[in-house]
Amino acid sequence: QHAALGRLSGSFDCSWGAMIALLALLATVDPLGADRIGVEIRRSPGKGMGAFATIAMKLGDRLGGYDGEILSRREWSARFNGGEMRDDDQEWLESRRRRGVPVTGDYVLGFGENGSIVDAEDPECSSWTRYINHDCNPNLGLFRELDEAGRPFPGFVVIRNCIDIGDELTFDYGPGYWDASNTHPVESAARGSSETPGRS
Repeated sequence: QHAALGRLSGSFDCSWGAMIALLALLATVDPLGADRIGVEIRRSPGKGMGAFATIAMKLGDRLGGYDGEILSRREWSARFNGGEMRDDDQEWLESRRRRGVPVTGDYVLGFGENGSIVDAEDPECSSWTRYINHDCNPNLGLFRELDEAGRPFPGFVVIRNCIDIGDELTFDYGPGYWDASNTHPVESAARGSSETPGRS
């Protein structure tokens, strides 16, 4: 490990802080998981990081689940929407602060009226799918998967006839993401199958 770190630090003229940030980014992106299905995580102009196809994809291809922390409606309301915080919510918030994980709600995705609410902001429990950016004319939609407890959670599926190599993978976040006054989960525009609670 130390030899690898030495090679990295020799390759870049940067501070230890920047090196730690780079290593954290590499761990967060999970390049092996993305590579395995033909996806590369890289900069997307005007959007930060994005997910791009490295292989051609066809209609119906399943790309994986939107991994993250599963929240109840009460937890979502308390943690992201000004609801009453209980002791476990305060512990969750303190854990995020200690680890430097933001609490923006930007990575929260709800799925179905009684489905899961998934928060993918914490890199310790999320996957590369958190880098799928918004587009009003997306090439991905959601499908319903079941977790170990039999609860539905969202997975991404190709909804276009073809995604070419180099195309960015996109999903319609729905109107609730862009509505700063959103105080409850709203129906997503993406095939009517998802909700986007609490995104700011």
